Amino acid sequence: MAYQDSDGEVFAALNRDIDPKVLEEREKAVQERVQAQYAKAQQRLQDLISSNSTLPVTISSIRVIGATNTRKSFLDRLFAPILSANNDRPYTLQEALQLAGKSADKLRRFDIYHEGVSMFIDKPDSTDPLSTTSDIDIFLAVKEKGRIALKTGTDLGNTEGSAYGNLLLRNIFGGAESLSINASAGTRTRSSYTATFDTPILSDPDIRFSLDGFASSTQKQWASHEEVLKGGNARIRWAEGQSRHEVAYTGAWRQITALAANASPSVRNDAGDSVKSSITHTWFKERRNHPFLPTSGYFMRTVSELAGWGPLQGDVAFWKSEVETSGAIAIPLPGKEDSGISLTGGLRAGLLCPLPIGTGSEPQASRINDRFQLGGPTDVRGFKIGGLGPRDGPDSVGGDVFAAGSVNLLFPFPRVGKDTPLRLQVFANGGRLLALQQTKGSTSNSVTSTIAKLAEGLPSLAAGVGIVYAHPAARFELNFSLPLVLRRGEEGRKGLQFGVGINFLNLWANGNVLVVLTTIFGKYSTWICQIFDGNEEREERNTAATMASAIISNLTNPLITDHPYYPIEVEIASYLANEWSVPVLLAAFSGVCATVLLTAQIVVDKLHPNLRTVEKVTIWWFILSGCIHLFFEGYFSVNHTLMGPKQDLFGQLWKEYSLSDSRYLTSDPFVLCMETITAFLWGPLCFIIAGLITTSHPLRHPLQIIVSTGQIYGCILYYATSMFDHYYKGVVYSRPEFLYFWCYYFLMNFFWIMIPSTLVVSSVNQIANAFRSLDAISAKATKGKKGQ
Repeated sequence: MAYQDSDGEVFAALNRDIDPKVLEEREKAVQERVQAQYAKAQQRLQDLISSNSTLPVTISSIRVIGATNTRKSFLDRLFAPILSANNDRPYTLQEALQLAGKSADKLRRFDIYHEGVSMFIDKPDSTDPLSTTSDIDIFLAVKEKGRIALKTGTDLGNTEGSAYGNLLLRNIFGGAESLSINASAGTRTRSSYTATFDTPILSDPDIRFSLDGFASSTQKQWASHEEVLKGGNARIRWAEGQSRHEVAYTGAWRQITALAANASPSVRNDAGDSVKSSITHTWFKERRNHPFLPTSGYFMRTVSELAGWGPLQGDVAFWKSEVETSGAIAIPLPGKEDSGISLTGGLRAGLLCPLPIGTGSEPQASRINDRFQLGGPTDVRGFKIGGLGPRDGPDSVGGDVFAAGSVNLLFPFPRVGKDTPLRLQVFANGGRLLALQQTKGSTSNSVTSTIAKLAEGLPSLAAGVGIVYAHPAARFELNFSLPLVLRRGEEGRKGLQFGVGINFLNLWANGNVLVVLTTIFGKYSTWICQIFDGNEEREERNTAATMASAIISNLTNPLITDHPYYPIEVEIASYLANEWSVPVLLAAFSGVCATVLLTAQIVVDKLHPNLRTVEKVTIWWFILSGCIHLFFEGYFSVNHTLMGPKQDLFGQLWKEYSLSDSRYLTSDPFVLCMETITAFLWGPLCFIIAGLITTSHPLRHPLQIIVSTGQIYGCILYYATSMFDHYYKGVVYSRPEFLYFWCYYFLMNFFWIMIPSTLVVSSVNQIANAFRSLDAISAKATKGKKGQ
């Protein structure tokens, strides 16, 4: 009996549910032990590399595994210079590792392989009579990207929005060549088509040659016309230390057309066709620590263009030069060095000097489509687009000489912190834009007198305050601006001004700027064990560990830990498991939603007690959607880079939902852009619609259609991008369990297709009925008049 009682207690203990907090504590302890062992192994390997860094080795071969579509001659030209057979002396171990790392980095920068180039080191076959004890073979394992990529989407930037489609053909001839075909339509650029062929020169990713063909049609409302462009260019780009150069030849047919009825004589005089043939040189140097929110460093850029002179021909001729510089410094506070406060400033200046066409002697006056424009939310804030400088009637006709500057003081957003991309800013900016003065004598005298006039009097000035959000793809600004100094005819913009772009007056970012990228060779050092065999086993094992340590020491990413998300190999920085259980998280979220709905019901009943039930339900929907969009999804948009270790309510809720879509923990560009638009556009509009329903305002239905359509479109794209990656790339973001895929991923998002679809149909019917009634009244009134 004693044994039976003991067995029963054991089985009862085994069947008893374990407290989830206990399980979490155990998992946390296991992770801490793993991390401690990893840190200890890293330290040991660091000690080994310091004692073996001068070990002589010879690189006998470098082989790339997985490069099935890449030409052997292309790879040979890349690796041949570092093989020991082509060098007079052997390498030290440290030199060999550095050279191998640079080679792997070059492979990555060709953009034909996936991130995560793995490097393996081995000894040659011991039976090879030509091998020596110091020989090593280097293997680089790569995974080629798909040779065809198709992408569609929307862009917001530089004061316009657009939709685009892009077809990219990679590695066309096996030498990292690419062909990109792009088509877009936008609010200002009515249509744009480009085709670009790009290839590296001599297997060097830092020296590239490209051919472009383009055609576009752009509305320029500030100058009452539309500009049509067709042409092509040839470019060569190269790096020189930390500087970047580009030389390009461009041939373009331009047409100023579609003039407005009130277009000025200056615009009408330049209307019609022109041909530009020019050579351009661009140089820039980027030393800032962040392209959109810098706190230190500087940036410089120059652009010089020569058109129509000498053999270039065409029917426009000029020398055009632009210089830009910006810098940033951190502002420490007493007792707090890293306060998050920074002071940024920028200066820009430009000059357009007319030249004779070809070998002629008379300079040609500049045209409106070659002159500088100044003003706008991403340029000189507080002024309309093209609001500064010479005008002719309603049109901004541009200028030949300009100078502009800006000073910004940025503060961390209150109660958010300095590590987020949100900032408050106080700014002052200004500038002057002048047409070339007509003086007696040579063109140089006109240029000199015009430049001197820049210093006469105060520049046009504006100041203001605003909010800055540094999205990974662009910088968003919402400013309240106040023009302080305006000249006659210039157009200021007092009040709110919204700007989205990568090119702000005090902040310039180029698509070719090299960012800090790290080649990841492995997660742990254990994958490189037992590489060597032979008599000197101990020394060779130390060498292998040394090589692994050198590779691992180059990693700059945060610690990557184990996690339950799919795909299993996805890397989530500084991940920590949730502290709260799933029932507690769902109960807290449900409680918040219930509180929001109850508050909405109380307010609506007080303001409009006789409102129909269906309208009340619609109000509840928009209030709940607004809260989820603005606060919950807005939280993700602001903290997307910090989601892994978050332990507050919203952070843990996002990590729970991410079991159905891990893109939320990896700053996926599409998800981030979609959630940002949803949070800061649809979120506030949901509250506005709820108010319009409560007051029976007629604008309710048009806005209801717009917001509901946006919600439907966002959800369809959300499903479509995930399905595309699943079926085309074989990448799965959701765990396979029913709860995560069907409940979290499918059902919770499907609500924002089903309910908005019902609301769109309802609003369309209401608007149709209103017009039907209006038509009936109009017909009755017309019939009555005829009867009289």
